[in-house]
Amino acid sequence: MSAHSPKELRTLDYCTWCPRLCHFSCPSALGEASEDASAWGLMTLARTLDRNEMPATQASLERLWSCASCYRCQSFCKHGNDVPTVLATARANAVRAGALPMSLGPLAEQVATRGAAVDDPDGLNRLLARERSVAEKAVVATFFPGCDHASSSEGHTRVRRTLALLGELLGGEVKLAWREDQVCCGGTAKRLGLDDAQRRQELGTDSGTSVNTHPRITDCADLAIRDGWTSLWSVLAAHSSELGDRCGDLSPVTVALHGGCRERRLADTSREEIAVLEATGIQVVTTRAVNDVDECCAGDPVYREARPDASLRAAAAAADSWHGVDGERVTSACRCAAQFTAAGTPVRSLLDVVLERCA
Repeated sequence: MSAHSPKELRTLDYCTWCPRLCHFSCPSALGEASEDASAWGLMTLARTLDRNEMPATQASLERLWSCASCYRCQSFCKHGNDVPTVLATARANAVRAGALPMSLGPLAEQVATRGAAVDDPDGLNRLLARERSVAEKAVVATFFPGCDHASSSEGHTRVRRTLALLGELLGGEVKLAWREDQVCCGGTAKRLGLDDAQRRQELGTDSGTSVNTHPRITDCADLAIRDGWTSLWSVLAAHSSELGDRCGDLSPVTVALHGGCRERRLADTSREEIAVLEATGIQVVTTRAVNDVDECCAGDPVYREARPDASLRAAAAAADSWHGVDGERVTSACRCAAQFTAAGTPVRSLLDVVLERCA
């Protein structure tokens, strides 16, 4: 019996017989130089495995992780198919069959322990200890940062500065929603093929905390679109006049802006980002169109671990398009744009630029 829902089975059928427009949008196919890594190739593989039309070998099952999770394929899909969800089900089936790629073992262990990779656990513990001292009665909102911020001391500093800025704008304490054992909404677990249902339930129904009673803010596109949390950029845009007052005496600066492909498609934050930039005196000299084939850095942590060489090739292809852009260093809202840096083009966090202006 199929583990896919009836809707997912229809999606698999559509993708198998589709003329494959999504192939031309796929950074995974570009990075691996193979149509097998395109949405069409992966969905065909998932359908074939589901129908037992080919042997479920380790090699065939591991191909299911050849996806950068950028959601570009859905932009080209004529059927409105939810390709990432179907592939997540196929990966979960493979994990149950014991076929999680060996290269993903360390990441899966970290996700099981804390939800995401954490390179500076002591720094994270200090950040969490500070947040435990926040008086609940003073809390006006809850903030759940994207799990990429958890991995480094720079990310921890970014979280502290964001909490402080939100507190000033909202007039009270903003509570950090991370816990010692979980710094991810479950999106990374889902892309790995692991169960994320418990974490999603906790974030949606956590009782006895400010999660239930105050605005829930996040810069994680997965959490914003799947579970209804408010985008950080929409909150900042709503307070653009206050941000403008804070930056009134500063000289304008310019940035070359790269919008995160997943963030742009899932949470549609591009207009809000531009509003915040305009309010803080940051001028955009160029930005990426959403249909540019090289917009994705293929830096999703799951894909980066599963296909490191292909991920770097895709990032290099995207980074090449930025050389000589008015001499500006690229600034990105993308949660995984550090892969651009690994490919040789340093990228600044858009949130860091805004925080520096508003300090």
